[in-house]
Amino acid sequence: MRKMDILFIFGVIACFIAAYQGMVFSPSFTMIFVVVGMGFCIVGELLHMLQEAEVPQGIKKICGIVSGILCGIGMIWAFPAVIIYATGDDWMNGCMRAAGIVSVFLCGIWLGWKWKKGEIRPAVCGKAVELILSLAAAWLAVFCGLNSVALLPYGVGLLLLGLSRQLEGKKRTRKIVFFAGMVLIAVFPVALMI
Repeated sequence: MRKMDILFIFGVIACFIAAYQGMVFSPSFTMIFVVVGMGFCIVGELLHMLQEAEVPQGIKKICGIVSGILCGIGMIWAFPAVIIYATGDDWMNGCMRAAGIVSVFLCGIWLGWKWKKGEIRPAVCGKAVELILSLAAAWLAVFCGLNSVALLPYGVGLLLLGLSRQLEGKKRTRKIVFFAGMVLIAVFPVALMI
């Protein structure tokens, strides 16, 4: 393992521990869902890192599939976290519709770009599912964050996580963007302790 990998692992674990402490300080379903979602995304990204290691090709493929599934599950946990936190917001229905429209539109652009490059295959379809989940979760948090401002760093963090998952072949940039997303996500539960 390289020094960058070790720093990345310790960094995301530190973000998780900080978010966990925020959840313990202010126990609520919202914070539980945020921390569980973070955990799934972290494990998914660590499994993705195994693809970069020298392991047999079959294991790399399995790690890639499981990594995408875990990150998708992590993003699913964001939906109840945001909805519970923003309940009572007069714009909740509008935020949900806007998040759905924006995420489908952006995923459609991404799929069109992949199709134009001739890269449509089963793996891309799996990435599309992961992308639409991450975009929908992130945009829901961002739109709800317009009224419930504490959700803004969480939403931007989710956007960065989704973006990092699309940065194939750019290992260093991917880790930096993923870590920045984790820091912003951790701000949401940690801010309650400050």
